[in-house]
Amino acid sequence: MGELLKTLENNKKELLIRKQMLEEDIIKYSIPGYINIKNIRGRETFYLQFKDKYYQMISVYLSKDKLALCEYAFDKKTSLEAELKTIEEDLELLKNIPVHIDSNQSDKRILDDAIGLSAKYKLLFHIKKDAQPGKYFIVFYGKKKVYEIPMIYVNERYHTRISEYICSASCMVDEAADEMLKEKQTPSGNERRSSLEAQTKTGVKYSYEELDMTYLVSFYYKKKKYTIEYEPYFINEEKRKDLEISRMGFYVEDFLKNLKFKEGVSKYNERKQTVHSKTKKS
Repeated sequence: MGELLKTLENNKKELLIRKQMLEEDIIKYSIPGYINIKNIRGRETFYLQFKDKYYQMISVYLSKDKLALCEYAFDKKTSLEAELKTIEEDLELLKNIPVHIDSNQSDKRILDDAIGLSAKYKLLFHIKKDAQPGKYFIVFYGKKKVYEIPMIYVNERYHTRISEYICSASCMVDEAADEMLKEKQTPSGNERRSSLEAQTKTGVKYSYEELDMTYLVSFYYKKKKYTIEYEPYFINEEKRKDLEISRMGFYVEDFLKNLKFKEGVSKYNERKQTVHSKTKKS
């Protein structure tokens, strides 16, 4: 009986250690949303889609490399969660076996292979270990290039801070992107503000913001701000940007046309109801 109890205790310890490692690894592959396939001009185009904290739908264009990274993260998380479920079922059978393990006793590199998405620019990044403990480097994907920045001073004993470290990596990626944008800006005073603003053929002013391979187009109607998502027609063709801006204007006009139509229908129904009520009273 004593040997059997000892065997069960060792088995439970191993399961608890593995459970802790799985829970930590799941955090490393927890990118938001799902992969959506859209047909654009007869060609399959892939997007990572999810709702942000304001419940606004975000679409991140996925090039071949970024698509592979997303699929890897989703598959990895699914596999880890399946193994975790099995271990939790085994632990339930051993719940009456008293054991104690030291938390964070694993000496693994806690951030190696972690995948994330930066908060501001929605850039996918991949954290990889450096040769020295506590040092990593972050690979992140821009529109057409892959960039690499160092990440150091990670305390490998703080297993409970994995999500915080990934959040820090996200900030570092956005800061690097900010610096790159500053370098691209020209100090000349001839830079036109109209590069981020335009207007439709009927004179409706709107602004647009490029997010990876999509645009957010904002405009006002009756003092209320509206923001719609616009998917570019000419993918990776900078020379066609003027045509993209023109098409944005068409989408704004179309949105306002539908909005005004709904307003008209609403007013008509309201008037009809009012007339009907007056008729009944008389």
